[in-house]
Amino acid sequence: MSILDENNFDKLITENTFTIDDENYKDEHIIKIKRDDELNIILNKETVTSYKPRNRNSNVVASMPILGKGQARHILKNIYFYSLKESINLSYNKTKINSEAFVESIEWSSETFKNSEYIVEFIDNIPINHFWSDTVDTEITKQTNIKIGNIKIEQIPENSFSFVRCLNLKIDNQEVYLSRNEEKSGKEYTNGTVLYKGNPSKELRDKIRNILSFFIGRILILLEESNYDIDWNITYFKAYTPHNTMNSRAFKINTILPLPLNNELNNKKIDSKVLSKYLTSFFYNYDLCDFNHISWLYWHSQCSALHTKCGELGATIE
Repeated sequence: MSILDENNFDKLITENTFTIDDENYKDEHIIKIKRDDELNIILNKETVTSYKPRNRNSNVVASMPILGKGQARHILKNIYFYSLKESINLSYNKTKINSEAFVESIEWSSETFKNSEYIVEFIDNIPINHFWSDTVDTEITKQTNIKIGNIKIEQIPENSFSFVRCLNLKIDNQEVYLSRNEEKSGKEYTNGTVLYKGNPSKELRDKIRNILSFFIGRILILLEESNYDIDWNITYFKAYTPHNTMNSRAFKINTILPLPLNNELNNKKIDSKVLSKYLTSFFYNYDLCDFNHISWLYWHSQCSALHTKCGELGATIE
């Protein structure tokens, strides 16, 4: 599995058991982390205590450090507890508290993350009903050893294949590679990655993702971002509870391209060179036309009910 189709959040919660890294928490804790059906990050915390819990009325925690496998320290940010259940074991004079919370983000960083050479964003809601012009080449190298008596012969056959599921884009001077994974059964969308060469700022990447969403006809949902050094060692990781799913309505809209994005008559194809020109043009005028606000209005209109959509799109145009 490569960085183009692996999900670091899934790896994190599959390979780890967590403990709270805070001296104020002296109780026994069992912590589980997952995503729910709407892609929210959910924290389940089971606490066993022999005394009355503190801060019972507090349902928001700004930051919580946790330790995972190999004592890797992750930071949970903006934890909103929405469920609390207590059970008392009179025999042992213990109280068990089971609580659930929404988590805005989970973050980990190494000492060298500022020197990252690549950034990979794992995203969802990528449309599947258009052909993309570029390929992802995969090469598998397998070593075979042959031994005849005392003579050892090494052979390295190479197998390679490619598939058309990528757009190699250049926006201004920034190299951007959008790739999508295999189709989800019965869905008009799938997940995938945006790969950036270099270390562009989050503000720049947010702009690029907003413009990309408009031109490929679906709003891209950011789930996580990972930074890698020149040797593809991970140096930084952050997973998000997405803020732009419109209560999951973003996954149900029809894919609509604003204009033809190819040099041919085939309107089912998106050509990366044509798309790059439009993306760069929009990028130069992003702040001038307040595209961040316009795109917010546009996607809320697209996700609105059928009987109000025309009015909301008309108001957005005005």
